[in-house]
Amino acid sequence: PGMRDMLMNVITAICEETAWQLPANNFYIAGTPPLQWPDPERAVIDLPAAQTGGLLACCHHALANVLAPSLRARMMYEVERRLIAPYVEEHFWWMAAKNQPACAWTAQGTIEVLLCAFAMPFSYEVRRKVLRRAVYSLEYFLDLYTENGQPNKAVDDEYHGLLSFFGCLSILSFTAA
Repeated sequence: PGMRDMLMNVITAICEETAWQLPANNFYIAGTPPLQWPDPERAVIDLPAAQTGGLLACCHHALANVLAPSLRARMMYEVERRLIAPYVEEHFWWMAAKNQPACAWTAQGTIEVLLCAFAMPFSYEVRRKVLRRAVYSLEYFLDLYTENGQPNKAVDDEYHGLLSFFGCLSILSFTAA
């Protein structure tokens, strides 16, 4: 098979996976043991799942003229089902909240979901919902740092988190333009 066919086969295989999260992260509430099996009807968003969606979004955008329309539709369906809908409807521990501190994953997961929402042709309403949740999480991420940019405490994977935060700002500034 040619390169196009191999690429489409890999993308199809990713879409066919039961779940995108790692088994160790297969939980909905922080501190609870992982579930033995993933629930294909209720996705868990961890960093690897978010990164998988981001990869598909980039492929969808960059290879629009190469991929079959039916595969592009499948990619949209899977990203919406596994990332976009759970992101706007549920709260995952890494998204941070008033009594739930942020971490590097807060920015890293957020940039992947923003990438999905804006690199793929989702509706204005979907994008607005993702933006609202993203800004909420990123405000808590900023609480990890002082006014002069120093961490308030040790932040795991600090550099990737900061890089992702600035990537989020870039996407947000693009959407505001």
